[in-house]
Amino acid sequence: MNFPMHRGIRPAARLIPSVRFSSTAVTETGVAVSVVEPPPPPTTTLHDAAKIKPAFNRKVHRIHTSKHMLQDEFLNAGDLTDSARLYDYKRTGEIAASLTNIVERIAFVSPYERPWTAAERTWRRDWHPALVAPRKAWALPAVPAHFDVLNFYKYITKTHVEQGKLDELYKDLHLPTRTFKELTRASLRANLESTAFDSEADRTSALLATLLDDAVLSLVKARPQLAEQRISYKSKSEAFWVRGGFSFLYDHQEFNEVEVTQKIWNNQKYTGDDRRKLGELAFVHRDELAASVRSVKGLEPMMRESESTDVFWKLDEGKLKDELYSPRVANREMCSRVEAESHQHTVLAVKSLAGLPERITEHWRMRGEEAKETALECATAQAVATAFANLTATAHTQGFTQYNDVDAPLTTQLVLSDGRNFYFAVAQLNTLAINVELKDFPNPRHNSLRIEGPFPLYDEVNDGRFVYERKEFGLALLEYYSELGRDVDEAPMRDASSTVSMMKWPLQSLRNLLLTFPILLVAIVFWNEYLVYYVKIGLTCRWPEGAEEDPFRVFMVSDTHLLGRFRGHWVDKLKREWQMHRSYQTARQLLQPEVAFFLGDLFDEGQWSNNFLLAEYADRFEDLFSCESTKMVVLPGNHDLGFHYASA
Repeated sequence: MNFPMHRGIRPAARLIPSVRFSSTAVTETGVAVSVVEPPPPPTTTLHDAAKIKPAFNRKVHRIHTSKHMLQDEFLNAGDLTDSARLYDYKRTGEIAASLTNIVERIAFVSPYERPWTAAERTWRRDWHPALVAPRKAWALPAVPAHFDVLNFYKYITKTHVEQGKLDELYKDLHLPTRTFKELTRASLRANLESTAFDSEADRTSALLATLLDDAVLSLVKARPQLAEQRISYKSKSEAFWVRGGFSFLYDHQEFNEVEVTQKIWNNQKYTGDDRRKLGELAFVHRDELAASVRSVKGLEPMMRESESTDVFWKLDEGKLKDELYSPRVANREMCSRVEAESHQHTVLAVKSLAGLPERITEHWRMRGEEAKETALECATAQAVATAFANLTATAHTQGFTQYNDVDAPLTTQLVLSDGRNFYFAVAQLNTLAINVELKDFPNPRHNSLRIEGPFPLYDEVNDGRFVYERKEFGLALLEYYSELGRDVDEAPMRDASSTVSMMKWPLQSLRNLLLTFPILLVAIVFWNEYLVYYVKIGLTCRWPEGAEEDPFRVFMVSDTHLLGRFRGHWVDKLKREWQMHRSYQTARQLLQPEVAFFLGDLFDEGQWSNNFLLAEYADRFEDLFSCESTKMVVLPGNHDLGFHYASA
């Protein structure tokens, strides 16, 4: 796809950004993809750039500092306001709205820039503009990699988060919880007892997908319209966005000075920022859901925008680098194509938090209440990232961008789980215009998310028995799958009759195996390197029968060939000498000979030996074969004398 170059910005070759991946049908002629392109949203007066067009020589930043008093006293109107940046923003929105093809519209507003080609790098001359590094985006991990990222995620997505019950959002629903409870019990038992999973992450994803299938089977009779929805498993979604408000990264304060100034010129551009150093960083989140339910029509708005303003966290550069994946480490370019989807609205997204409990207990070493609070905070942060990325991808596929804001809220529901604890959330996208922070462009709208949990799927009691809590968990999942929602007037159920005996977690079995492995290893080594000699010699070796009453027992041993310093690996030397020592000493203890004859070739490097090496050979030989109760008679051989390689 070719894009015209304009305003000194290079075209982007691989710039297909945040889209929703969907399952496609593969035929003999290729991949069949259903593409529905809604008409672009109407251009409003918000993007009427002609009304705020600044002077032709006004730029986003002032070119230089004031040289005299008059320049400070009588500023140009373009420098007194944000009209230069605001004009650029609104003009970009008008161009984006004029593009009727959604793929072109998304590519036009994408912050990604292709790398410089070899020809561009080769033919650049000193009088040409400098080749600024292509813009990359900071990537959010699939599961929070730090325990204190909630405020940061809230800031970069401009999301107001509430933790509380969702009862008022779901009313007058009568759902078949008993059927769902029976199906879930059987599914959970089968999942825990299965040995077909390679990891706990696969087990958790399979459990979440199975629970969603159980919800479908429970609701299919009461709600036949659910057949119009589409379910996909291990579905991927990808979204990019730009967040303004990072201009403080260019703040500069001289030593022993109180005044803080912005150092724009002759200062390196921050990674992910616009080449004009606007303090607008690009972000990307590539998410993989355990399952998702999509519909042609979206959900009705469930939450009214809060009248209170959310206090967002003031970031600093050190925190920014610690809590994101650097574009310098991983290639964060977007995919090269778009797969459009007829069912564009995500009614329900199921996200696996597998690995988070282990990260909390093993890596961060948290226990008790601290671990519970951290788990809730990380789950909330992931809910913010997943919801914003999915809703942003939905908005992009409908033609909305950060320059053409959504004209109606987009809503989705989320279920997050680590396999045992479940979190339920409702998220609403109210605005995408978060890429600029200007005084002349106030945007009071913010996105919203309300989360409730955790709900334990079971409680472990007394030697691997599990007590199920079906009311809170079961109703929540059923209501989230329905198009409206949650809360049935039933008493909370924690019934002992639902206690069942089940197999312990395979993880616990693995833990027991790891505890017994050292003991098993020691036993194997003891058998193979010591005890087996007594068993073999004791069962197979006997003195000849028919001897006199007082026989004279003699051992005949030949060709021990002890390795020397010059040839042979030390591992081979250790193995051979231990086997000869153990077999000889075991046979001597069991058969008790009176004398042992060693018939030559005791050593292997006689041609290179001197008196010192001969003494070393003799000491090693005595350590291996000597014993006070058995007399030793040693005869030299050609290897001992160094005549083995002599020619005839």
